[in-house]
Amino acid sequence: MTEVKMKVEDGVLYYYKEQDVEPILERNARKRGEDTGWTGEFYEVAEVPEVVILEWLKEWGVTWREFVCDPMVKARCLKRLNDPQYIKFRTKEGRL
Repeated sequence: MTEVKMKVEDGVLYYYKEQDVEPILERNARKRGEDTGWTGEFYEVAEVPEVVILEWLKEWGVTWREFVCDPMVKARCLKRLNDPQYIKFRTKEGRL
């Protein structure tokens, strides 16, 4: 679950999101271990915590809409998910 929190620092109100990502990462690892191959039409290939997606949006300078709709952003996301450094977000082995 993602929580929205607020804090005041130097007279300025900030809000931020917090999320316990461990349950998601544990589930992803378990699903990778149970991988049954590529049969059927649709596959769950990754679950990325919301707080991580928000960091990617900020890093790439894109909106949520662009993240969902823009083919260039999709390609960037797939490239990242194919990077072994981000295996913890994958629920299925193989190249996307």
